[in-house]
Amino acid sequence: MKRLYLTKIQNLTVYMFYVVFSTLMVLVLNQRLTGQSFTEEVSLEEQLTVLGHKFTELLNTPSEEEALVLGREIFKESSADDWTLGFRKDYGKVSPGRIRLTLGEQYQTVHVIVKIEKLNVWRNFQLVFDNGLPKRCARVNIVLAARPATISPGLITEPKVLDELKAYMDELESTGSLSGTVLVTQGDKPLIERTFGMANREKKRSVTPDTPFNLASGGKMFTAVAILRLIQAGKLHLNDPLIKVLPAYPDQAVAKRVTVAHLLSHSSGLADYWDDAFEQHWGEIKDLSDYIPFITKQPLLSEEVGQGFYSNSNFILLGLIIEQVTGQDYYTNIEETLFKPLQMSHTGFYTRYQDDLFAVGYLDLGEGNAIRSRGGGRGSSAGGAYSTAGDMFKFRSALISHKLLSEELLSLATTEQAVLDAGMRYGYGFSLDESFPGSFGHGGRGPGSSTSFEVDPETGLTFIAMSNMVNGAYTELFFTLKEVLGRQ
Repeated sequence: MKRLYLTKIQNLTVYMFYVVFSTLMVLVLNQRLTGQSFTEEVSLEEQLTVLGHKFTELLNTPSEEEALVLGREIFKESSADDWTLGFRKDYGKVSPGRIRLTLGEQYQTVHVIVKIEKLNVWRNFQLVFDNGLPKRCARVNIVLAARPATISPGLITEPKVLDELKAYMDELESTGSLSGTVLVTQGDKPLIERTFGMANREKKRSVTPDTPFNLASGGKMFTAVAILRLIQAGKLHLNDPLIKVLPAYPDQAVAKRVTVAHLLSHSSGLADYWDDAFEQHWGEIKDLSDYIPFITKQPLLSEEVGQGFYSNSNFILLGLIIEQVTGQDYYTNIEETLFKPLQMSHTGFYTRYQDDLFAVGYLDLGEGNAIRSRGGGRGSSAGGAYSTAGDMFKFRSALISHKLLSEELLSLATTEQAVLDAGMRYGYGFSLDESFPGSFGHGGRGPGSSTSFEVDPETGLTFIAMSNMVNGAYTELFFTLKEVLGRQ
């Protein structure tokens, strides 16, 4: 997913140049945007960046009249005046920090990260735009943020860059807002290896290197590797239709046209089972087959296969295929073919009744307050395994040394097979270039969990990060590390 970073410059001389340059750019772009809709003349990134600057200006201008004019340029007509006056009243003057863009095919988000001066806190105003023209914001999410870092130019292997990254982590850790683990390596050499915070706040249990974290969707890699190993052994084929390997699947029409390859690449057209009805029964799920009614009741996202839509349903069906082909339940198969052989002794599918073993998920409310996130049942073939940075490094090493998959099959799995609806490039169970150019892996997000796992065989860089308390501090740390890794 393409992201744009504009960083706050701290050196006074450079800062003054930056302010003058940015002002001139905004004036030029404003002039180009006046009285026109989006055209090829002004890029989408430029247009959204200007709107982000205008939002900061709206909060800081002493003139209410001028603020209302800006608000009508930023927000949908029905909300413009109310939002403009509301944001000014609630937040007031801000110190600019950074504007970042997240560009999807249907929605684009402008992240305006600023410090609220009267509250002395950082917030990320997420201005969400759809594809309509002229560009007007229809939704604003306000989430916790942390001071954006400015890291000196250079590669992550350079001492100055590493020292600044570590100092930034120290700063964030001192606020008590980090809880998790970070591992960055080049080859087998650790560049950054840190743990932070509490695994269980109620029991005051600290995070250690042996504390497992919820990988959320990162666990899809285990399912993908298990399927690819069955293909490697000749027990399964990429072009096998679902009806061949799961002949009792209720929707026979879907089962005839969807293949193993479609499931692995999220190009089956199946919708995600995760909706409000599933949420009510989440904790009751015992076996993978229990997901089937929730999958089959969903309308298809596409009647034709081949178009990419990220959907957990694909990987539930892959888990059921593993059970059908091997004669083992999914959890036993993954344990015996991956976790035990790789000595991933702190990795497994835990339940909420084993919370002394893993990092409990929390929702950070800010100001040192957090609430425990609601846990569901056992993880599945679509995600929810727990692991440590050390165990995931073992998994990484086995992958790139071809102990798990042949060089040919790993290359195929990490080659683009589909572009998903959110713009993510996807192979067979692996996302591509998600954290930094040339990398493959899989991240995960869920209630009280945020993980990144990315490997670049060419540079030897590996980036593993996990958190059980998702907030602005961890978000900024993730983006800062990814930005620096992207310089390679």
